[in-house]
Amino acid sequence: MAIRIKKIKPYIINMLPTMKKEAWTVDKIIQALPEELKEGTQETSKRRINRTLQSLVEEKIVSIADETEKSHRYYIKPSKKAKEELPTESTSPEEVTVEHVSIEFKQSPVVTKYLLKKNRTAVGYKKEALCDYIPNKNNLIDKETLSRLTALAQKLDVSTQATMQADTYTKRIAERLLIDLSYNSARLEGNTLSLLDTEKLLTTEDDPSYGTETERAMILNHKQAIEFVVQNIDTQGLSDITIKDIHYRLMEDILPGWRCGQIRGPNPAHKNDGLMITGSSYVPLENPNTIDNYIKLIPAKAKKIENPFEQSFFLLVHIAYLQAFVDGNKRTSRIASSIPLVRAKLAPNSFMDIEVEDYNQALMYFYETCDHKPFLKVFEYAYERSIERFSVVLDSIGAPDSFRIKYRKQRKNLQGKIIKELIINNKISPYIDEWMIRNKIEEKDFELFKIETLKDLKEINSARFSSIGVNQDEYDGWFVKQTEDLT
Repeated sequence: MAIRIKKIKPYIINMLPTMKKEAWTVDKIIQALPEELKEGTQETSKRRINRTLQSLVEEKIVSIADETEKSHRYYIKPSKKAKEELPTESTSPEEVTVEHVSIEFKQSPVVTKYLLKKNRTAVGYKKEALCDYIPNKNNLIDKETLSRLTALAQKLDVSTQATMQADTYTKRIAERLLIDLSYNSARLEGNTLSLLDTEKLLTTEDDPSYGTETERAMILNHKQAIEFVVQNIDTQGLSDITIKDIHYRLMEDILPGWRCGQIRGPNPAHKNDGLMITGSSYVPLENPNTIDNYIKLIPAKAKKIENPFEQSFFLLVHIAYLQAFVDGNKRTSRIASSIPLVRAKLAPNSFMDIEVEDYNQALMYFYETCDHKPFLKVFEYAYERSIERFSVVLDSIGAPDSFRIKYRKQRKNLQGKIIKELIINNKISPYIDEWMIRNKIEEKDFELFKIETLKDLKEINSARFSSIGVNQDEYDGWFVKQTEDLT
């Protein structure tokens, strides 16, 4: 009785008025669903419905009323916010509406109709889609969609340069990206681990109690690939080497070692790796030299694209389309597509809530027709859901200290001077007063600026040395002189 996730969420929302009177178990929710949504086993249903409920919990639409560990029974009820928005009496499904829930993604009927055709004519790689593309002139994203994506990004404080300089914000965004993108990218490849199990696995490493060996490896490989991107975002250039590095990290211990990070080519049996896409009439390139040329051309063109959304979508589409590797091409395209957004300090796309079928159908349609518009709708929908997810994360930690952000550079510069010039104890305060006047700190900010600087000096440790421009010996000399002066 495997539940079709894309259909289930509206039905759970429609049950909320009834849940106001009592909390429901997962089993009760399953029983209440119409039969046309069920197929397969009860156990599969529970795993999938729990994934849907987790999504609704994160959206603050439902909450867990009680959890009994021994029986693994979860009692679900509407959240406080949802209760305030629901009618007082139970109503029919058509009458219930809850705000803040995105409209369910609807696949383009053009795609559905096209893919229903049997015996579709085989098509090869159309090099014109890549070679004829002129960065900043031939845009894949139309102006209206680009405006919507930009507006979505601007919903978050993280879209501003100042906010992303706040250490806590940057860390939390990176942490959330690591979990959500690992989970969703793996889910789109058929991984059955839940979001909760993914999060636990990423913190406990290779715990055999979670999924199969392949599923665990897939999640942990996503972790190391995403960490590679985030940690090297300012130093790693966008090139074929970057793409191959990402592929290596994603496919390590899943493919044979000599396959990881290597384009398709002669295998040990001296045969070229032909590749077929299941369910598609698309036949990718087989010539290793041509593949190698295009895997270099994709990032070369992408680097010239000025808009980060266009750059991201360009990488997502073309890396998948080329099918340069024997496996893991879509995974590689998703991780690579996050680079432009992270580098531009925009919330990345973690591909939230898009169904495997919808994702693959739109991409397959592009493979066979080179019409990217249906897949752009997938990209936009997933980004909207990702933004909603990041909004919850940022709300949970509050806004960064705008005053500290405003004078971040000046405070660090001053701390470095105090240590290097051996300004100690009762000489520090007047030194700060003179420095503030010389460096045009706003007079209304004098008092708080001094308080924050003195606090930073008390909390300083070796991890901060490089950011204020001092080394261990300089700090030790300053600290010893302060101590001697006091004695």
